[in-house]
Amino acid sequence: MTMGPADFLTGVIRPTLQYIAENHPDIRHDESVENLLLATALHESGGLDKLFQIGGGPALGVYQIEPNTHESIWDNYLAYRPDLASTIRGLASQESFTRSNDRLNNELVTNLAYATAIARLIYLPKPGKIPDTLQGQANYWKTHYNTEKGEGTTQQYIASWTKYI
Repeated sequence: MTMGPADFLTGVIRPTLQYIAENHPDIRHDESVENLLLATALHESGGLDKLFQIGGGPALGVYQIEPNTHESIWDNYLAYRPDLASTIRGLASQESFTRSNDRLNNELVTNLAYATAIARLIYLPKPGKIPDTLQGQANYWKTHYNTEKGEGTTQQYIASWTKYI
């Protein structure tokens, strides 16, 4: 079975963002946010094709989130926002929160809604409005998700969007 970008957007990204917004109306949910998350997943996973980082790196899931980034979201962001933490916890299997960090990291691979919520939280505290244009979003992704030290380029991000959409 293959999942295409349209299915991922309407079946995973949009309902996940709606769930978060229902509980936290102050967290922006619009087409720009949806497109940024969709483009991030498409680029990071090679068109929703890879769940593990090529070459054996630590990144996990369609968003290729590294375990230390995942842990930082919980320790440095959600720890100070218990209501939001509860909402995000509601997306994960309860067993994951009673086990080790490895088990919770596994949610990034096996639970698309949870991984989408964590990807949204990576972007959430970043400065500036999420741009509406593809080039603007590519720049935003490079600065706030891939970072200046990351190997990805804005040209690759745009090429992924063009290839898969």
